[in-house]
Amino acid sequence: MFLEFFYLLRARGLEVSINEWMTLVEALDKGLARSSFKGFYYLCRAILIKSESDFDNFDRVFAEYFQNVQTPEDLPEEFWKWLSEDEQERPLDDEGKGDEWPKELEEIMRMFRERIEEQKEKLAADNEETAKLLDNMEREAEQIAAELAAKSKSGA
Repeated sequence: MFLEFFYLLRARGLEVSINEWMTLVEALDKGLARSSFKGFYYLCRAILIKSESDFDNFDRVFAEYFQNVQTPEDLPEEFWKWLSEDEQERPLDDEGKGDEWPKELEEIMRMFRERIEEQKEKLAADNEETAKLLDNMEREAEQIAAELAAKSKSGA
């Protein structure tokens, strides 16, 4: 999904890893963008960008890739104008009131905790299955050894 966007981010110098990209895909699957283009933008930026110094570069790449996207909540013209300006300064309070980020961070942390628990459960299930397979192999090996011992006694 949006694989070209991933490659464009990397081509424009943003160090986005496969792991971060998969986290974004998982976050989208869980509905964290709230079916909103603006929510998608903030989710991408929160997950994919490691440093504030990369925000402007991310914004340019995002605008380049999604410039012709039509959404019910079309971004205001000043947003696109701001992205196309040569000198871009962002106010320190560009995230709105400032009380949204703890909620977003909590949601991302919850998502990571869920993913860790899923991995733990998968590992436990895999280990249990492996233990069963080893038990079965051991029983089969004992049966084969017993059959070979019986054949060697009867043939001797």
